Amino acid sequence: MTMERRKLVVRWTVTVCVILGVAGSDLWSKRWMEENLATPRHLLPVTAPAGASGMTVGDVVRTRFSDLDDGTLRGSLWRLPQQVALDPGDPVFELEPSRNIEAVGFFVFDSGKVERFARRIERNDAWVMEKALQRERPELGLQEARRQVREVLSKVSVAEYLKSRLPHLSDDEASEVARTGLHPIPMGGSEVDPGSKAVPGQAYLVGHREIVLIPGFFDFSYAENPAGAFSMLLSLDEGLRRTIFFVLSIVALIAVGWLLVRPPGPGLIPVIALGGIMGGAIGNLVDRLTLTYVVDFIHNYWQDWHWPRYNIADIGISVGVILLMSITLFSGKPTVQKKKP
Repeated sequence: MTMERRKLVVRWTVTVCVILGVAGSDLWSKRWMEENLATPRHLLPVTAPAGASGMTVGDVVRTRFSDLDDGTLRGSLWRLPQQVALDPGDPVFELEPSRNIEAVGFFVFDSGKVERFARRIERNDAWVMEKALQRERPELGLQEARRQVREVLSKVSVAEYLKSRLPHLSDDEASEVARTGLHPIPMGGSEVDPGSKAVPGQAYLVGHREIVLIPGFFDFSYAENPAGAFSMLLSLDEGLRRTIFFVLSIVALIAVGWLLVRPPGPGLIPVIALGGIMGGAIGNLVDRLTLTYVVDFIHNYWQDWHWPRYNIADIGISVGVILLMSITLFSGKPTVQKKKP
């Protein structure tokens, strides 16, 4: 093997390792954070064991998350209501008369995967639409506004409602969730006190958990970003925004791929930088294609100042761009040797 060929093999080996390392660690960390960080909209389930008769709800939670004391849990702990099986075509805003189900919203598990995490989605469309209609047409009375809103909402099926709240679901997945993954939240709520007695076999939902690494400065806390960096394009229609980000991601991957074939400088640093950019782009693109949002969890802050949350893919892209800029700015211009006369 010639020296030139050996260098080419080393360069591509390093490139592939960097791409796989950044993309793999990014996707693994996001999935781990999904199952270990909680917010009031993204909740973690803990089921009381059969021998939990002498335990409090807080004790049950600490069998999985030992760092959560009762003070932290208070106000962010819910009992998981009984699951209901709905037909995907059921009118979701007519459940009270048709199914005798009163609910302000649902705790939802994708395809019934109760061991992972639950999402909380609201069913407050009627109230929101009534207020909006009264603002637009103040001459309408409350009863007439309610009648018009109810007429519109009566045509919305459970599957359509789920897809509007959880756009990552396909038609088949939305139908499956309607049958296996819905837990209606009662009008009075399902909040429990961590000091109350646990019920064996009952599942409880934790609505707040973060992992503090440096107090007052650095933690892991969960966030979903449907837009770009710093909420870029957040105001656009979701379908259009997804298309734009998909196209931009593909264009970026093609551009980086071309630069990998013809790196902007000698040595391994340029290909390491490009590998980091491509690995990060792949990691975030996978989230956008499968979830319609990107999971962010790295949180830096100081007193009232907060840097937007980010992830390992963002680090790979940022470090790669900085390295490329450094190569461009600080590499000396090639010297041209003059031929002797």
